[in-house]
Amino acid sequence: MNVNIGAKILSISHALDLGCRWVASGFLLAMLALVMLQVVARYIFDSPPGWTEEMARYCMIWFGLLGATISFKSRSDLHILKPPTTRFAFIHRGATGVRAVAIILFLAPILWYSLIGPDFEWQRSFLYRHSLMQAESIEMSTLLIAIVVPVFITVIFVHLLARIVESTRPKKPQEE
Repeated sequence: MNVNIGAKILSISHALDLGCRWVASGFLLAMLALVMLQVVARYIFDSPPGWTEEMARYCMIWFGLLGATISFKSRSDLHILKPPTTRFAFIHRGATGVRAVAIILFLAPILWYSLIGPDFEWQRSFLYRHSLMQAESIEMSTLLIAIVVPVFITVIFVHLLARIVESTRPKKPQEE
């Protein structure tokens, strides 16, 4: 692979990770504030607003999926096929390849049905259906919540591509 393309992929992956960290942190803080407001309103004023619980749930969805991309990037996610600690590079590349195929096989259909839908009917897609739905207690399209699914998958795919680039780079002697 061209060194410049590989470096750009790694740079994009790093920038996406940094952005996800900031946005996920914002959603975590918002969720915390909403839950605190809910608790104070319920136990002190005996009048909790209904929208705080729903908004906290939406913040949790965004935080959870963006947090999963951060975990994937930092390699702190669950590894079923963890690469062995060995000097045999082909084993490491093979495990990386198997993991990559598994991730693609799992996430690609979800991305497809989020954007396109069955039988190429975009009106049956996950996002289109959410564009027609409203949240229960506030006037907001649930599309604003559902859009995190393809964002999550796209970021994971970029990080996966960066992992593949990293695994194909020659190691320096002190890195072994």
